[in-house]
Amino acid sequence: MMAKQSLIAVVGSANVDLTTFNDVFPQPGETIFGRKFDLGFGGQGRQSGGLRAHLCGASVGMVAKVGSDLFRPCND
Repeated sequence: MMAKQSLIAVVGSANVDLTTFNDVFPQPGETIFGRKFDLGFGGQGRQSGGLRAHLCGASVGMVAKVGSDLFRPCND
């Protein structure tokens, strides 16, 4: 008999992470330019709940409100 797969719904925040990378840490008041910039899906609901449940073998869905800013997934 096959094991029953868990179905998990994560309700939490979802956002776009804006990350820049550099080889040095800026000094207080200093402005520096990063050498790399990434956009990624983030948010506490994804990080703590959804990812861990997925890594344990569960099917995971996400429930979150999508904002009306530049990073929304559609042009509605």
